[in-house]
Amino acid sequence: MKALSLRLSIGVLFALVGLFLGLFATARPLNDPTIRRFHDASDRQHAPFPTIQIRPVASGFASPVTVTNAGDGSGRVLIVEQFGRIRIFVSGTVLPTPFLDIHEVVSC
Repeated sequence: MKALSLRLSIGVLFALVGLFLGLFATARPLNDPTIRRFHDASDRQHAPFPTIQIRPVASGFASPVTVTNAGDGSGRVLIVEQFGRIRIFVSGTVLPTPFLDIHEVVSC
């Protein structure tokens, strides 16, 4: 059970990173002059790799299974817990009142 919780925690961490990276990503047209193009193999050998950092942004969840945005433009992130709660993460804080709490009628 601990291995499953660890995998879920790691999955949620990567989902949060992907979500936040997706919020700040912008699409560029193919003819954008700021995009560096590689013309031969020697250029590829010296291309810098981007720096990626992973840091926790929230904790205290009970078996999180899904992370998604609210989809209403509010900037809220919803974290679904396996045991029937949907928690709200907004502006760097997990709100004390859940979006939905049906833990009394959910067994798993």
